[in-house]
Amino acid sequence: MLVLEANQQVWNTKLSYHKTPLVWDTGASNGLTPFKSDFLDYMEVDIPVKDISKVNRVVGIGTTMYRFVDSVGETIYIPCLSYHLPSAEIRLFSPRTYHQRFGGSSIVHGDGVTMHLNTGEEPPVSVIVPIDPLSNLPVVAKCAVTETEKFCNPFVKGSALWVVDTMEFLEISKHSFVITGPLFVVNVL
Repeated sequence: MLVLEANQQVWNTKLSYHKTPLVWDTGASNGLTPFKSDFLDYMEVDIPVKDISKVNRVVGIGTTMYRFVDSVGETIYIPCLSYHLPSAEIRLFSPRTYHQRFGGSSIVHGDGVTMHLNTGEEPPVSVIVPIDPLSNLPVVAKCAVTETEKFCNPFVKGSALWVVDTMEFLEISKHSFVITGPLFVVNVL
């Protein structure tokens, strides 16, 4: 059972791939997911992460992609550099990491967050992430993408792993994708 605030049950997800929500987290240095299947590309790592009671292990890092709905109701897909922590009970999206890589900006309002994406399109593309009334957090409930969605967008040629290590990236990029835009669909190279 997932508890986001002390003694307040928010979701009973039992780590279902399609039911586990995505929390838009301004404090996250990178995204986080318990699901390896969220990744477009992946590099195994072993990074200890200490929480209040124990040490968990991040076992991978790579590019995840999540489904959002833009301000005109269109489904769009947004990438995130994320850690794979199998013991996590929620997905996290890092707007800081996204905006550093792709530009744009986000504004937090009383009832949600508006992400302004730097796509070069007119009118500009925006995503509104509502604040969940139970957790008081910005949450995307239906964020998981299917395998078909992962490989249906035209703007992907690479990896978000460029920020990890340039030499490792050069080796990984031979077998993965390179992101060339902030919203994307995937072509297999």
